[in-house]
Amino acid sequence: MQDFCNFRYWTGIAIMCAVIMASPSGAVEQSDNAWKAVVQELEASSAKSLSRAELVQELVKQDKTTLQKAVAELKAMVSTEQKELSSLQSHYQELLERESQLTEGLKSEQEEIKTVQGTVVGAAKEGQDLLESSTLGSRFGEQRSVLDRIIEKKRFPGMDEIRAEVSLFQRYADQSASIHKHRGEFVDVKGHSTEGDMVHIGGMGALYHTKDAVGYLKSMSSGGLAAVPADLGYGLRRSLKAFIKGDADNVPVDISGGAVFMELTQKKGFREWIDSGGLLVWPIFGIGLIAIVFSLERLYFFLRIRTDSDQIIEDVTSLVENDRIDECKRYCLEKKNHPTCQVLSSGLDQIGATQEVFESSLQEAILRLLPRFERFIPTLGMLAAVAPLLGLLGTVSGMINTFHVITIFGTGDPKLMAGGISEALITTELGLAVAIPVMFIHHFFERRVELIVGDMEEKATAFTLTILKFGKILPKETST
Repeated sequence: MQDFCNFRYWTGIAIMCAVIMASPSGAVEQSDNAWKAVVQELEASSAKSLSRAELVQELVKQDKTTLQKAVAELKAMVSTEQKELSSLQSHYQELLERESQLTEGLKSEQEEIKTVQGTVVGAAKEGQDLLESSTLGSRFGEQRSVLDRIIEKKRFPGMDEIRAEVSLFQRYADQSASIHKHRGEFVDVKGHSTEGDMVHIGGMGALYHTKDAVGYLKSMSSGGLAAVPADLGYGLRRSLKAFIKGDADNVPVDISGGAVFMELTQKKGFREWIDSGGLLVWPIFGIGLIAIVFSLERLYFFLRIRTDSDQIIEDVTSLVENDRIDECKRYCLEKKNHPTCQVLSSGLDQIGATQEVFESSLQEAILRLLPRFERFIPTLGMLAAVAPLLGLLGTVSGMINTFHVITIFGTGDPKLMAGGISEALITTELGLAVAIPVMFIHHFFERRVELIVGDMEEKATAFTLTILKFGKILPKETST
């Protein structure tokens, strides 16, 4: 700074000299005063510059001292940091060696880790499926989120997650071992939210009881419980009510995992079952109705017929023996509900005739009564034969429809073929269901006719021998 001030001083002197030399001599005297003024000003400026230079120099010395202290502190800090860095580098090397050792150990145990991870994730999936299908699942809505996290993660789950999974399963097991009754909301068979008494039978099932209905509950995929839409029958509903009220200690439950509920919900009513059988169901029903009418008529007819003919033949023989023919005829007329009396009455009209005439009259009476006994019985046999044939026709029709559907849509969707197969099976089933009892009824009435006719023929032969014995008719030899 001092050198700079001297430079300015001597520069001003040089400029003044040049001005003097360039000026004319007459003007020197006039310039002395100006020169002196300039010199004074330069001296004052130089003094001021020197003062400032000294001040700046003092500040520079102070800054130099401060910087030297800062440099010393930084050197000390760098030395400390270098020592710490050296220590950290040494620790880092130890960690690298430890990591290498752990990596080698992890590789050797990788298969076991995968096995454990698969077991934990598999248990989470099975638990999720169990809670979704169980009626207790709605009570673990918040806790089930841990299972979702375990399933979604692709790395090994943490110990906190495993503990939460085990705790969830433990709570479910505890509640599965008890029966709990409470009042809560569920979805009824009409799809409306309703409130009623609910009984959880462990994890196997749940029951509900309201003012108007009682039945089973099933879990919904969206959460909560819904009533099973099924006709349970009077006996089962009564058992459920008694169990819910505490009046019974046993109740039917579904242990098939929902298969029974599926069957109950998909069970068709009688009207739906008939409609799925097709058009030929109605002719089969008509055959069954006709068979019922004919069977009732025959049953009423045979119930009116008396078959205790042993006493009748004994009474008639006694009257004939005493030659009381007219009284015997009146007796047979009073017993007109007995086929044997009707046959014997026809023979009494031939007293005194030959044996051939007498036997023919008895046989003619039997043949005259036979159509009355066999009325509608051949028709029942025909109906029993036609009913399964109509069922077979329905089977053929249903299978034709099934093959037609297969031709158009293929076999990819079994539901498309269910209609034709259902029609085929239902008509066959219904035809056999009508034909089998009609065949039994036909055989019963046919056997009944055989017994009555056999009894009449037996008593007619016995009466012929009695009349012949008492000489009321002419034997064959005499007639010859």
